[in-house]
Order: sequence, then C-alpha cells, then structure tokens
Amino acid sequence: MKLSADFSARNLSLILEKQVEGFNFADLTLNQNFKSRVLDVFPGGAWLSIGSKRLKTSSQSNILFIGEALTLVAKSSTKGIELRIVDRELKSKEDIPYKLESMGMSVQELSEKVVDSNFQEFSTENSIFKVLKSYYPFLEWASDLPYFRWEFDGGNAEGIYESKKESKKFLFRIQTKNTGRTIVLFLWKENSGEDLQINLAFDNLKMYLHACQNKEKFKQILAESLVSFQGYNLSYKPSLTRKEWNA
Repeated sequence: MKLSADFSARNLSLILEKQVEGFNFADLTLNQNFKSRVLDVFPGGAWLSIGSKRLKTSSQSNILFIGEALTLVAKSSTKGIELRIVDRELKSKEDIPYKLESMGMSVQELSEKVVDSNFQEFSTENSIFKVLKSYYPFLEWASDLPYFRWEFDGGNAEGIYESKKESKKFLFRIQTKNTGRTIVLFLWKENSGEDLQINLAFDNLKMYLHACQNKEKFKQILAESLVSFQGYNLSYKPSLTRKEWNA
C-alpha cells in the first residue's frame, strides 16, 4: 500500500498496493481521528508515519513540511479510503509549554487559560510590539495598556498584555475576510527574553503554509528587532464555526 496525495485538492487518498505489508484498511477506523507525522519530503511527494509504518505519498506539489504532526480522519469515498487533515502543527522543539488549542475564543478567554506556564528593562515586549507593527502598521498599542481592541475595514483585532513577577505574556488575535483568524501567543519570563516561546495558530490553510515556508524570514525579523527566542509552535486549526477544510 502507498499513499497517493492530490495536495492541490487538499486531500489524501489511500491506494492499496502490495509493497507495504502488514498494513491494511482494517487498521483504520472510519470517522475517527488519528495521528501521523511527516518524516521526509521530496519533489512530488512525502513520507508519512502512520502507526509503526512508513508510507510514501505522491503529489504534484508539496505542501507538507518535515516534522509536521498531522491529525487525520479516514473517510469512505468512491476512490476507496480518503484521509482528511483535521489539523496540523509544526514546532521547533517538543517541549513547548503551551499550545493554542481553540480558535474560537477571545484573547481574554484564551489568556485565562495561559496560567502558571513554566515561563522581568531591555523591553522584550516593546520589541515584540515593534515586530507585530511591521506586519500590521495600522494598529497602535503600548505595554502600559493591558487590553487593546481595533475595528477596521474588513476585520478586527484584539490583544492582551500581562506582566507578572514570574512571567510575561502577550496574546494577539486578528481576523480578516481574506486571511481568516490568526492567534499569536508570546510567553517569557527572563529580562533578556531569551526564553521566549512563540505560538501561532491559524484557521486559514494558506496562512499556515505561508508561515511554515517563511519561518526563517520571521526569525530574521525578530533578530533585527533584538528579539531572541527559545522555540516556536505553528498550528493549523480550522475554526469550529467553519465548514471542515480538507488539506
């Protein structure tokens, strides 16, 4: 068996062949989520792990990334068994202390969940604000205001900044008609910001892919703004209010 993928149509389909033994469709439960990981990518495809098996995918264009963790669900179709991507995640290290699990919450609701993270003025926060302003020049904020909300043509955004003795946190959400919803969480506790953790979640697949493809450029922008960081976590999580997206 091998995986054949038409990534341009944003779906994965299984085609039964004989070169991979010990794996059959009975190993997959329909309509039940399961985990997979992207082991390698190559021109025209990628290798995925499903259970203990290493399976090959083929495609005309690659939109998977080495190390991506995929949540898949098996569906029955006229072509056999189709695998749909429920959500996907790419991170720089395994022990990211917090992940953005819900796209439907406000930043205040999400902020309440980010408590007691394992995360005091060269101002890391001002540098972070500077970086975000380079992406969203129409927004204004400052660290002396704990909560921000903006309404603008085509969308809205909000942010919340919290500074405690043991940790600091900046949570930012922006939603537009063209880019969907993006949530960014910065966590750190050291004055230098060297333990900074960056978490980004998207409900727009194109935005997620853009972030994965341009993560080195983003790291360079952070460095130019004197922002050092320990790790990042990028995730694609379709909103519960949206129709399921195939990837």
